[in-house]
Amino acid sequence: MPNGVDEGVISYAIYEDEKMFYGVAEVDLPDFENMVFNVSGAGVLGEIEIPVMAQLKAMTTTFKFNHANEAAYALAEERVHTLSLWRADQHYNYSGGELETKQKKIIMRVVPKKLTGGTVKNASPIAVNGEYAVHYYAEIDANGKKLCEFDPLNFRYIDHTGKDSGGDPPVPGYVLIITIAVPCISQGAAFHLRRNFELWQRQTLTLKRLRTWTSLLRTSLKI
Repeated sequence: MPNGVDEGVISYAIYEDEKMFYGVAEVDLPDFENMVFNVSGAGVLGEIEIPVMAQLKAMTTTFKFNHANEAAYALAEERVHTLSLWRADQHYNYSGGELETKQKKIIMRVVPKKLTGGTVKNASPIAVNGEYAVHYYAEIDANGKKLCEFDPLNFRYIDHTGKDSGGDPPVPGYVLIITIAVPCISQGAAFHLRRNFELWQRQTLTLKRLRTWTSLLRTSLKI
């Protein structure tokens, strides 16, 4: 059971290559939004959406700058930026009746998508926003424990409950290997075999599952 409540952010700072970015007023962190199946047809009244497990939509983050400054232009450079956002949160420990601070680190690899031009107005700063595509995201506590991680290019997704929903990537090209391995079967059987493996390949097969399928197939065909 929790012994307290997180009350809010005290302060934060953003770094790239140990250099702090100044003038960042707010950060809109990326949303975790699943892709969905749209299901309709016989037995369904209308249409429903079913979230696809571990398949998230493209992530974006937005930085809001107080002024069109050097930090805004530096992050607009067309390359991959690895950013660290260090955050101090205020925590109320109600069992001990004390106010505490908790540190959290957020790591993002981003590529710039958009930098707004801002608005020119008398006696006002030219506030600009930067929008960035997020290719990697992780939250780490003060003890170095990863609270969540999303790394789509390396097939890794640990959600905020600590569950690893990524697993091994699909194995491409296995249809060709199986077809060559069983040249003795009839042309019609080879066609059905190839079609079945293409169907299985569309699912998220792990190496272990595919080896099991192969073993069962060889046993049934006696090869």
